[in-house]
Amino acid sequence: MMSRCFKVFLLSSMLTATVWSQEPEAVVDSRISAGWETFGVSPAPECSDQQLVRRLYLDLAGRIPTPQERSSYVDDPDLDKRTQLVDRLLASDDHIQHLTDMFDTLLMGRGSPGEYAQRRQHQWLTWLSKAFRENRAWNAIVADILLARPESTEDRGVVWFLYERHNDHQSIAEAIAPAFFGIRIECAQCHDHMLATEIEQAHYWGLVAFFNRSTNQDTSSGPRIAESAIGGFSEFANLEGTTTPNLLTFFGATPVNESRPDGDTKQEDSSDLYVPAGLESDPRVPIFSRRERFVHEVVSDHPLIAQAFVNRIWAMLMG
Repeated sequence: MMSRCFKVFLLSSMLTATVWSQEPEAVVDSRISAGWETFGVSPAPECSDQQLVRRLYLDLAGRIPTPQERSSYVDDPDLDKRTQLVDRLLASDDHIQHLTDMFDTLLMGRGSPGEYAQRRQHQWLTWLSKAFRENRAWNAIVADILLARPESTEDRGVVWFLYERHNDHQSIAEAIAPAFFGIRIECAQCHDHMLATEIEQAHYWGLVAFFNRSTNQDTSSGPRIAESAIGGFSEFANLEGTTTPNLLTFFGATPVNESRPDGDTKQEDSSDLYVPAGLESDPRVPIFSRRERFVHEVVSDHPLIAQAFVNRIWAMLMG
């Protein structure tokens, strides 16, 4: 997971098509070398086997090597032993558990012992571990988390990212922006961002609007995220008191078109606005689903999804 996603997203988000014929490692190395030359940096000398084996276990397995693992690596005369160790660690259960622990914290926060117990009880950690074990692409993982519609009972834990935030739609928006797009939008709640001026107040409330029809629902199959086909229309005011309709929009994406009721027209909910869910006991699905539109029209191909992921992995590996 770490190996494939890191290489694929680094290339897709940073490099042009002219380099796709090269191995990802060669491309990354060439870019780093070019940076050294540009900034007049002398690289540090290659680390020793004793240093490397410790770093690899910490970064990929989340622990230091045992004395036996350390000596086995250091004493191995094979010239390709570094690559072999990386491959073994990436295929190990320790690596899957390390990724699960790291991304649980990145996506959900550290949480209390009770919250962590609920994540385990309601299969969030199991689902996250399964996604990494299956070596799924990160953009597909993000889409499933935000759509929150499990296709089987085995995947029921996918709803927990939204469910744990207890219908607090501003909290949901403020969690989504940094976790998946690598930006913070809280400062744009009352006005356009004063430092990052490209982040507008409309982006904050637009992200809230994509999720404000969604509510927690407990079913016979466990927690789910229901969604209404109506409502959720509002206006937001800036510091001067000027009000603006809250549209389905977000930073760096084309606004999603949605018809709005006129004036005081009251919307009526009805069954013909929905289709059945994939699982019998799950909440029905709106034909026009704001959450689904966000996943398909905003998340899909948004450049910050890849960039934020690369930055996360780079920080985990490089500090």
